[in-house]
Amino acid sequence: MNKLVFFLLSLFIIQGCTLSISKPDLKANITKTDVITIPKPDFSESDKSTVLLTTDYNNDKRKLIVLTENTKNTLVLTGVTTSYINLFTLTYTKDGIKLQTKLPERMLPPVNQVLLDIMLCKSENLDNELNENYVVKDSTDKRIITDKQGKIIYNISFKSINNKRLPVVVDNQEFSYKIYLKYL
Repeated sequence: MNKLVFFLLSLFIIQGCTLSISKPDLKANITKTDVITIPKPDFSESDKSTVLLTTDYNNDKRKLIVLTENTKNTLVLTGVTTSYINLFTLTYTKDGIKLQTKLPERMLPPVNQVLLDIMLCKSENLDNELNENYVVKDSTDKRIITDKQGKIIYNISFKSINNKRLPVVVDNQEFSYKIYLKYL
């Protein structure tokens, strides 16, 4: 009984406390030493999806369900637990990032870094978005981003799902983590 009361009280507190954060800073680390501007949201078509993300960093695996919605110039991400408890909503426009969260910001991964990963997967014209220090090699099922010396920074795998090219694995070789995406 005490566990149930504690759970319900915790749920009430999580749902009742919301923190809003605005971030005009649109930069993130693409490498340990190089900071770039996050590609702007500019999508040719609107889209919605629900994705189970599994992250793998130092053999520590975490799961999160993310509801995504993009329109012409806006990307909205809503992160929920596997039992669909709302954790955060991130809205990205040309004016910046707005984050509404039920968690302290220190408990979330770096927002700008997460957004960079997403935009590197979703952006349609990265050659114009990344600076001259990086090369994008795009094919039907792969997007490889390297530095000028040929060192792979990102290796993104795609799969055709419902006639859409969707990312299924984001392998960040610079920071040694992988994100697996399963569309629900």
